[in-house]
Amino acid sequence: MKNLIKKVEKLALEEIKKYHSPNLTQFEISNHFGQVLAKKYKVDKDIVFLGTCLMDLKIGQAIKENRLQDHIRMSAEAAQKFLTREKVEQKIINTIIHCVEAHHGTIKYQSKEAEVVANADCYRFLTFRGVIAFITMVGKREINLDEIIDFVDQKAEEKWHIVSLPGVKKELGPNYKAIKKFVKGAGVVK
Repeated sequence: MKNLIKKVEKLALEEIKKYHSPNLTQFEISNHFGQVLAKKYKVDKDIVFLGTCLMDLKIGQAIKENRLQDHIRMSAEAAQKFLTREKVEQKIINTIIHCVEAHHGTIKYQSKEAEVVANADCYRFLTFRGVIAFITMVGKREINLDEIIDFVDQKAEEKWHIVSLPGVKKELGPNYKAIKKFVKGAGVVK
């Protein structure tokens, strides 16, 4: 499994380098908190790490192709292809692919690992470090300030509604409120 983890992390970092998305800091945040949550909730840390590495594997390409709404499907397909080529056991592939497909909380979690991956993803937009990294990244895309502020607000709202683990809800609650206050204070001008 260690060899597979190294290969998957390398693949994800190559995609980040090629497309500049997701932001490297946000990638590290979700991987870190995925491991923290895996330990806390006593789930397979390797599956969680593979899930957090692969969940947004193709988001950069999707953004470049103006297909952001397709990034989950694109990431799942690319992950499936890669894991199959690496001769990973089908049961493990299915679990990892489900983590990718469920990370936005739009489908029922079939495993605790999938729920942990989805919650780890929320730290990207519900921690100050994650928000700053996100603003830095989208600021390079020639998006005006009001759109960036609105985007931060949308992502915080989206991720807050995905958080499902009680400990994560408690931990990120004050951040969510502070981010909402920050956005309100920044005042989107319309």
